[in-house]
Amino acid sequence: QIFDNAQCLELDIHCDQQNLVQEKDYRFIQDLKRYPKLKIEFDSHSEFSYLDGRLFEDKAKVRKTLNRLSAEVTKLDVDNIRERLKAGEGLTKEEGQLIAESRRALLDIQLTGGRRWDMGILSQPEQWRGQQDTLTKLLKVQEIGTLRGQEIDLAQLDWLIKQHDNARTHPRVAIEGAGPTGLALALSQFEAGADVSVFDNRSTEHDKGQVVRLDLKWMDMLKFYLGEHYYELFGDGEESKGIVRSDGLGEIAIRHLEEAFHDRLTELKARNDQTHEGDEPSSLERMAAFELEGVESGVQGYKVRARYNPAYGVAQQGRAEHDTPEETVMHRPVDMIICASGKNSRLGKKFLSDGMDDWGKPYAACSWEGKQGEELPNQGLNTFKDFRRTVIFNKGFHKHFKEQLYRELQMLKESDDPIRNVVFPEDLEKLKSRTLYKG
Repeated sequence: QIFDNAQCLELDIHCDQQNLVQEKDYRFIQDLKRYPKLKIEFDSHSEFSYLDGRLFEDKAKVRKTLNRLSAEVTKLDVDNIRERLKAGEGLTKEEGQLIAESRRALLDIQLTGGRRWDMGILSQPEQWRGQQDTLTKLLKVQEIGTLRGQEIDLAQLDWLIKQHDNARTHPRVAIEGAGPTGLALALSQFEAGADVSVFDNRSTEHDKGQVVRLDLKWMDMLKFYLGEHYYELFGDGEESKGIVRSDGLGEIAIRHLEEAFHDRLTELKARNDQTHEGDEPSSLERMAAFELEGVESGVQGYKVRARYNPAYGVAQQGRAEHDTPEETVMHRPVDMIICASGKNSRLGKKFLSDGMDDWGKPYAACSWEGKQGEELPNQGLNTFKDFRRTVIFNKGFHKHFKEQLYRELQMLKESDDPIRNVVFPEDLEKLKSRTLYKG
C-alpha cells in the first residue's frame, strides 16, 4: 500500500490520509533497506528506487515553489505578528503581501508534493541536506499558515487583486453555474488574471439541501480562498456549520458552502471596485438569476447571451412582484466559457462533444439529501456514510436485478409461494423510478 501510494500518478483522487505516505511509513521503508533479505523480497520491481525517485521529483517541485518566494519571508516574526493582531494592531503593506504570498506557496505545496507525501516527511531536515534555505522557508510558510484574522483576510484580498492586475493577459471568462465548483473557479480564475462573470439561473437565496464530503484538496483550497469564512464553516464551536473528520475530510451542507463563497466573492468584488475607482467595468461579477443561453459571434469577437429567470429572480427575494431587472437579456464579451453546472449544463450539452454524462467517474464529493425545506436529520452529520464505494443504480443494474430476481423465484419450492406472490412487476418499476441513476 505504501508503494502504491507513492507511485500513484492520479494525485487528484487522493481523498484522505490513507492515500498519503505517512512519516512512519517512510521510516519503515528506510528500516527495511537495512536488511538484505527483506530488501530483496520487497524490492522485486525496484520499488525502493522508484519511491526515492518520486520523492526526489516532488521535493524539486517544492523547492521550485519556495524559490519564488522573497527571502524577506524568513524574517517575519510570526509570534510577534500574532500578538499584534490579538491587540488589534494592523499589518504593514509589505507584511500583508509576504503573508499572502507565503500562504499561496503553502497551498501550491499541499496540492503537489503534499498530495502524495505527508508534510511531516517533506519537513524532515534530512530531506534538505545542503539546502537549509529551502527547509527554513518551508517551515516558515507552514508557521505563517497558522495566522488568521481580519487583517490577514484583507491582505489576502489585496494580494489576489494584485495578482489579477499583474497578469500578462486578462481573458474574459464566463462561468456557467454558481455551485461550490463554479464559485471556487471564479476566485482562482480572477487570481490568474481573468475578468470573470458567474451566471446561474438560481438566486443567491436558493436553498440547496445536499451534504457534500470534501477531500483534503478541497479543504486546503477552502482554507486559502475563504479566509475567516472557513472557520465559520469548520470551527470548533457549536455554531460551526460543518465538521472535519479524523481523516481530514470535511462534511457540510452545500447551502452553507455556497453562502461562504458568495460572501467572499462579495468582499473581493467590493475591494477590487474600491481599488479601481472609475468608469471601467468590473472585472468580477456574479449574475444571479441569469441563465446562459448561448454564444453569439460578431466582428468584435464572441459574446454570451444570458436571460433573466423570473422563477428565481428579485420577486422571490422579497421585492415587489413587478420589479424586474433593467434588461431581461444581457450580453457579455467572452474568450472562454467554463461549464460548472453539472450534467444539466445547457451550454455543456450544446458544445462539449462528450456531453455532460459523468456517471462512473471517481468523485471527491457526494450528496446526501434531506427533505426539501427541512433541516437535516442529524446536524452533526454523523450518519453520513463513506461514499467511496457508492453504487449508481443505472439501467444495467436494474435489468440484472430483475433477471436475477425472477431466476431466484423460479427456483423456489411450491411451499414458498407466499414469497413469490409478494413480488409484483409494478413494484419493481416503482423501485426503478425511485433509484435510477441514484447512489
